[in-house]
Amino acid sequence: PAWLVQRMRATRAQNLARLASLVRRFAGPHGWPEPLAADYLGRVLRYRVGDGEVAGMRRYRAEGIAGGVLPAGPDPFEALEAEADVGPEDDPLRAPASGPTRQGGR
Repeated sequence: PAWLVQRMRATRAQNLARLASLVRRFAGPHGWPEPLAADYLGRVLRYRVGDGEVAGMRRYRAEGIAGGVLPAGPDPFEALEAEADVGPEDDPLRAPASGPTRQGGR
């Protein structure tokens, strides 16, 4: 539903704005060096849901239904289609395409 998409966007924006604070507070107690945690949370993870992410979730769901481990029903990802995947010029936490990539070459 649209309200959930809006709530998730607001939560994402709030947490990205305080990323440095979250890293300082939680990295050490969880055994992560702060630079590694900042890189992982700020560059490696993706916080926007684009066409590729929705396609992946749909495939996972379809294979789960086919394998009998997920129930069939309405497509729960329809609300996510409105979320656009943005480029690095719009999202400072995304590395440019010519820059570093995720581990595994993706």
